[in-house]
Amino acid sequence: MHDRQRRSGFLLAVLVLIGGLLSPAAGAAGINRALLIGVSDYPGLGPKKSLKGPANDVALLRDYLLGTPGLGFIRENIVVLANGVPAADGLPERQVILSAMDRLADEVKPDDFVYLHFSGHGSRQRVGIDTTEPDQRDEVFLPADTQPPKDGRYPNAVIDDEIGQHIDRIRRAGAFVFVVFDSCQSSSATRSGPGGSADEQERWLPEPVVDTNGSPSPEREQPIGSAEFGATTATSGGMAAFFAAQTVEPTPELQLPTRAPGMKTYGLFTYAIVDVLAKNPGITYRQLAEGVMHFYAVSNRQRPTPLFEGDLDRTVFGTVAQSRIQQWQIRVADDVATVAAGRLQGLERDAVLAVLPDPNAGTETAIGYLRVTQASTLNAELTPIEHAGLPAIDLAALGPGTFARPIEMPIEFESSIAFQPSAAPAFAAANETAKAEITKIVEDKSLPLNLNLVSPGEEGALRLLVASESELYPGTLTGTAPRLWFLGADGRISSDPRLKPHSIGLEGGIPDDRLSQIKSNIAAVFRATSLSRLTEASPLGGGAADVTFSVSGEGQRTLAPFNAPILKPGATIDIAVENLGARPVDVDVLLIGPDYSIRHMMGNRFQSMEKLPPTPIIGVAANSFGPRQVIVVAREVDPSSPQADLSFLEQVGVRTRAGDTQGAQGLDDLLGSLANAPPTRSALIYNARERPRAWVKSYSFQTLP
Repeated sequence: MHDRQRRSGFLLAVLVLIGGLLSPAAGAAGINRALLIGVSDYPGLGPKKSLKGPANDVALLRDYLLGTPGLGFIRENIVVLANGVPAADGLPERQVILSAMDRLADEVKPDDFVYLHFSGHGSRQRVGIDTTEPDQRDEVFLPADTQPPKDGRYPNAVIDDEIGQHIDRIRRAGAFVFVVFDSCQSSSATRSGPGGSADEQERWLPEPVVDTNGSPSPEREQPIGSAEFGATTATSGGMAAFFAAQTVEPTPELQLPTRAPGMKTYGLFTYAIVDVLAKNPGITYRQLAEGVMHFYAVSNRQRPTPLFEGDLDRTVFGTVAQSRIQQWQIRVADDVATVAAGRLQGLERDAVLAVLPDPNAGTETAIGYLRVTQASTLNAELTPIEHAGLPAIDLAALGPGTFARPIEMPIEFESSIAFQPSAAPAFAAANETAKAEITKIVEDKSLPLNLNLVSPGEEGALRLLVASESELYPGTLTGTAPRLWFLGADGRISSDPRLKPHSIGLEGGIPDDRLSQIKSNIAAVFRATSLSRLTEASPLGGGAADVTFSVSGEGQRTLAPFNAPILKPGATIDIAVENLGARPVDVDVLLIGPDYSIRHMMGNRFQSMEKLPPTPIIGVAANSFGPRQVIVVAREVDPSSPQADLSFLEQVGVRTRAGDTQGAQGLDDLLGSLANAPPTRSALIYNARERPRAWVKSYSFQTLP
């Protein structure tokens, strides 16, 4: 795959059938419609195939679409097909789904907008009489009436071609289509390591086909920009398509938000989409894709790799681009103030909001302040507080036109580690030694790290597994000694032993050199996730300077925050920087390797109007494979200020750790506090126009042999 990237099978078939992606923009005068499909129960396949999340996915989406001002959705134009959802409009069975799409195609008119969302199991199967599939396999979405496989096919499965044909009809009527698939067709590229989160489940069922060697059929690959995308059959409505995973990857559902009160099981992809949209109204599909990838980076999830295609520069749901300032009308009932916003909008406990007399008022005209006392997914309760020299406001005096605008938003700076011991009796001593040392690291207050050790079955940003090479790669690797493996939050390992995760030997104990390496690896994960958390406060799609990356050596390509290309040895990543602002900008570039090492690749100050042409910054070595993450930090600074140095992130060191909580800071201050470890819980100054701007962005790529 020299310049190739694995794509979702649905993407290939659906986009071929709907034709070209760039079409005239949908107007603002049309009707917004939605078809939300969530398949949790599969009676014909037995209870073990059931999912928990799809019902919650579509309920969350319905509530978000109806409860968010300005989106233009009304209940009469939202069709919910789901089992386990109160007030659903029908069951998510094959014919019901296809009939609902037929009705959409019959009802839509030019300038309408249609949102299609599919949550449930996916798979692949032998093609029927249609032989247009190059690999002789159909990618399928499995509805509730799916039956056990027969003759290499799932009876009642909805085939990719069928979905593509229905979308084509809708677009031909002039509607813009936004389609999301929170399902996957395969998991052959990775597999679960021993243990893992007890609440995490894949949205995928095995393909009922084997080749002549008794192995699953080969996965299909297509190059970016394949000729399959060249034909244009739809000439009216445009489209954006989001896929939860590439062809060979599984996508999970799990309890979210992690370790929050009242968490529920959602599809990771669905929840990430709604989380980003709720925090960033009026963004484009490209910015939404960037935000989803940042959401994954915060959790240290290197897989799955979502795919985003289509007309990505339109605003999501066809809304008009609007100010990023979030604010909500205050409702008072029974002496309790509430707003129609919650965790998805970033309103965690202790967030501080200014009370404004009208939505156009500046924060300097605040007549009082409120603090969040509890928050659910889309709602929050607030109480008056003394703040900024003003007394606690009387809720009874608030009129119907008062609004609450966040000025301090809590940020958690803590990474959870899940330790999974080996079940092999011979590794009992290695288990005990490894857990003892990891516990010491977590409890060491002199280290600039805020860590939490959780049980093996709980969600952790880092999963530490004790196992031998031969246990993880039987028949391929022969090492039988215990090793400590560093896995991402999903606990999955590559099926290719050349892409095995980083590990440290445990045979003979943990001497100082091994302990130092373990500390360095854990520190890298903590700092990477801490930096990623700050992306939530960064502007999506733009910032203090224009920083771009391009890939040379295997065809010129762009490295963007919303894609994760696969690169071969010899490829080079170039950086270009242009500061079009009036203030100097400090730009730092950090590279996190597969072994969780951190390298400070750049630390330059760019004066106003200064430009750096494309310059090599990262080379892909011939003997190092696996996932990599590039983190870019850009900050506007005063001309006379000294240049900040983020090279300290390469080292663990021993520094004074901040307290459990700390007063509100700007994004630039929080970046600086990473040198001494930020407090476990801090607050970010929000909506402050007078502060210098700063942003953090995360880019990912994989290197393969």
